[in-house]
Amino acid sequence: VQAEELLTDPTDGPGTMLLALYSAKLGANGEARQRLKESASLPVDDIDSQLYKARTLELLGERDEALSAVAACLKKGVTHFQIESMVDMGLLRADVRYQEISKELSGTSTDS
Repeated sequence: VQAEELLTDPTDGPGTMLLALYSAKLGANGEARQRLKESASLPVDDIDSQLYKARTLELLGERDEALSAVAACLKKGVTHFQIESMVDMGLLRADVRYQEISKELSGTSTDS
């Protein structure tokens, strides 16, 4: 359905990003990467699109890029609960770099 909607409006950035996530979840990694490339020239600055991007990157094994996207989302107001409730972000949350980003952006010192 989302692909059909993009045929009607190929400038739908959030729809393109959502389709990238769906593709990654289905294991169509090439299509997911192509959709991510397409979204670069579309309006995808909204929080939902950026969360789709982070999740897609994580599913594609692009951890560094996923961490950058998550950090940007947290800076824009996404809550830690939102990140922690996403099943497909489980391994990312276990990454020490995510934990450091999370502590830094919540105002907690990482020095003990």
